[in-house]
Amino acid sequence: MSGFITPLFIFLMACSIPETRSRAQAGRTSPYPIGEIDVNFLREASGIAISRVDKNRLFHINDSGAAPSFVMTTHSGSNSRVIEIKGVKTTDTEDLGYGACGDENCLYIADTGDNDRDRIESQVILIRDQNKFPDVVEPVAVIRFQYPDAPHDCEAFAVHPNGDLFFLTKEFEKKSHSVKPSRVFRIEAAVVKKVLEDAKRGIKMKAPVSAMPWGSVDIPLLRPKSGPKGKAVTSFDIAQSGDRFLVLTYEDAFEFYFDPSKAPFRPSSVFKEDVDFRAFEIDILDKQEAATYLPDTSAFIYDSETPAIADFRKSVLLQVDLPKRP
Repeated sequence: MSGFITPLFIFLMACSIPETRSRAQAGRTSPYPIGEIDVNFLREASGIAISRVDKNRLFHINDSGAAPSFVMTTHSGSNSRVIEIKGVKTTDTEDLGYGACGDENCLYIADTGDNDRDRIESQVILIRDQNKFPDVVEPVAVIRFQYPDAPHDCEAFAVHPNGDLFFLTKEFEKKSHSVKPSRVFRIEAAVVKKVLEDAKRGIKMKAPVSAMPWGSVDIPLLRPKSGPKGKAVTSFDIAQSGDRFLVLTYEDAFEFYFDPSKAPFRPSSVFKEDVDFRAFEIDILDKQEAATYLPDTSAFIYDSETPAIADFRKSVLLQVDLPKRP
C-alpha cells in the first residue's frame, strides 16, 4: 500500500486525463493509453507482469486486503478473470515478477508489503504459467524469507533472468514525511532452485531464508527536488537481457544501465545521468504502483491503484516507448 495521503487525486477529479505535467516540458516522455482495466476485478492494482506462454496475457495483483488470487487480462485490459490461489495465506501482496521455475515459466507474487514494519517474515509465491488456467491453482512453491537486519516495507520486486530475486524497499518515514534510500536485497538463484526441488518432493520450507543485502538505490539523491512521492519506489522490473532495470516512483520512472546481479550496487553518488541511468517524467497516475517492461525492452507499461477519472469503473493502462540506451 502507498501509505501516502494523496491530495493530487482531488485535483485529478476535475480533469479528464490522468496527467498533471505539460507535454511540452523538456525531458518528458509521453505515455499513451493502450487499454483500461475493470476495477471490479482490480481495485488496487499493485503489480503487473507479461506472460511468455500467452503473449497477449497480462497478470495483475491487488494490494493488501485481497484474498489470495491474481487477475489475468489481455494486453488491452479486456477479458478480466480472477484466479484463486489455494493452500497459501497472504498479508500484503505488492508486486509481480516473471521468470523460469525449473523447466517451466512462473508468475512470482511478492507478498512483501509491511507499512508498519512488523512482519516476522515475507514470502514469494510461485504460480506455474499455463495455456489454460483453471479457476483455482496451487503454488509450485512458496519462498519464505526474512531481512537480516529488521523488517522492511517492500513494494518493488523483480526476477533476474539468471533466477536471482531482487527486492527494493520503500523507506518512507511517517513522522517526518521523508524518504530514505531504498535498500536492495537479493535471494540467489541457487536458493530458489533448492526450494523448487524440495517442493517437487513435497518438502516445505521449515524456516525462512535470509535475503542478502545488496546495496541501495538513492532516488532522493538522484532527484533532490522531488517531493516524498517522487522519491518513494513503488515497482521494479529487470529486462530479459539482465543488463538494465526499471524503477517506478509515484511521479517518475528510472531506467538503470547495469546488471544488478553482477555485484552489490555502487553508491548512487557515482551514478551519472544519461550514462548509468535516465529519469523519465511520465504522466502521473494517482498511486501508480505497477510497471513492467515489454519483452523486447522497447517500452514499459504501467497502471494505477486508482480508477480513471472519466470512468470510475475503469483504471487506465499506459505505455511508454523508451529511447535507445545511451
